[in-house]
Amino acid sequence: APTAPTPAEREALLAQAVERGDGTAVFQQFSAVGDAALFEQLATPHALHLLVERLLDSPDSHDAVHRLLVRAGLPGARAVFEQLIAATELVDRRFLYDVAASLPATLAVARQYAHDPTWYVARNAAGLLGESRNQAAIPDLARLLRHTDTRVRVAAVVALGQIGGAAATARLESVLFDSVPDVRNRALSIVFAAPDADPLADRMMLAVQEESALEYQLEIITALSHVHTPRARRKLVEYATNTS
Repeated sequence: APTAPTPAEREALLAQAVERGDGTAVFQQFSAVGDAALFEQLATPHALHLLVERLLDSPDSHDAVHRLLVRAGLPGARAVFEQLIAATELVDRRFLYDVAASLPATLAVARQYAHDPTWYVARNAAGLLGESRNQAAIPDLARLLRHTDTRVRVAAVVALGQIGGAAATARLESVLFDSVPDVRNRALSIVFAAPDADPLADRMMLAVQEESALEYQLEIITALSHVHTPRARRKLVEYATNTS
């Protein structure tokens, strides 16, 4: 029977798969690694980006890839978030958003990206902080209530409503007199428990509204340029061509 590759051989095989942009081979190599230290060593950003793309290209392997991303911890959650903010199609964004929300390490990643100066990065981070339902996210969301971009403030309001509880509600009171009606009205609907305060509907409406914004399209191109996979490169060329 053939012997299993040594750690050095496994690392070389994975490097070759990454160089080829072969997500299937990357998935196979990760799946064959049992040693935790070796897995952590092999879980580079480029390899994990290809693993995330496997989710988009091969839905049949979703559960197995998801387990690998959970195992990758913080780097795995970061790879999903980076693919999320670089996604050009609404269906991919919704799918990756849900994947990110399902990863335990996403809370830490979202807290980091909540400080990003780009509005749609901070908005996605706010949304995922809300999905976490974790009280630890409240200080980050409270800071985003003072963001200069209305879309981020709205996302922070919705997220605090998802987390709920006295601490989150108390933070919402700071925007009850926000200069933008949408911000203060959403805060009011949550503070006073209005029946139309539906965070899921809010998130879907935000996604539809951002789809046609030229500013958003240009920022997506920037995000794509930081994802070094063949699929991302094809999308970058396609998206840049269509928006020019």
